Amino acid sequence: MELARRIALESLHSLGMVDLGDAEGDEPGAMGPTLRITPRGRAYLADAPESRRGSEPSRFLDNQAIRIGRGAKVGSVVAIAPFVEIGGVSGALDLHITPQTVSHALSAGFEADVIRARLEQLAPLPDPISRLLTQASAVIGRGEFVATFGFIWVDDPEVRELLSTRRQTADLFIDPSPPGGLLIAPGVDLDRLARRCRSLGVEILVDGAVYRTRTVTPGRASGTRRTDSSGTLPALRSTRSPNSTRTPNSTRTPNSTRTPNGTRTPLYKRGSE
Repeated sequence: MELARRIALESLHSLGMVDLGDAEGDEPGAMGPTLRITPRGRAYLADAPESRRGSEPSRFLDNQAIRIGRGAKVGSVVAIAPFVEIGGVSGALDLHITPQTVSHALSAGFEADVIRARLEQLAPLPDPISRLLTQASAVIGRGEFVATFGFIWVDDPEVRELLSTRRQTADLFIDPSPPGGLLIAPGVDLDRLARRCRSLGVEILVDGAVYRTRTVTPGRASGTRRTDSSGTLPALRSTRSPNSTRTPNSTRTPNSTRTPNGTRTPLYKRGSE
């Protein structure tokens, strides 16, 4: 009993085969809400031969609508869902194919050949839909994506030519750039751009004010490179501790002196004052 109740109130209602009545308006002794069979439910319950149900193919009703037959596979119907709209569901499932749905499918990444193949699995395409797919798949031009850091407006064509051809700034921009300015190459920061352009006499404006660089590039040393003298002998002597240095006036005081005869003469006698 509980299984039948759930099928009637939940499964059939979810499939759109029955509508549920108002439970509050029913009599106190009623088992539950009343059920009303929908047109879809009556179509499913129609007394049609099983052979005719299984052999009915899908077909196009006009230049946009296709009626799904009972013999269509579920996978084939689901495959065309991205580029169709649901038209009617009373008695049969009708799907609409419009230029808008085809355009949305192409923008989502579907190819025209894929759309054509999926539709032909259900029914032969009429000429209007075939021409629609041919026109939608036509390529009238191509555009190339190029990553860029930014864009600077330069109204003067001579200044644009100067910045794009000089060695100091040629590697900062993408060639070719659109008219009216220059595309900045990826990896070029604003400080580097302003510094290079200013070296040619061109200032960069940011929010209406001249941009001032925050970093200074160290200049290159010219001429012969001087050798570091930190490892030379005078430098080593200058780093010695003061206790180990010997002053010119400091002399060693001997305890005795040697006479020319070879005898030592003591400087003082033990016990003498």
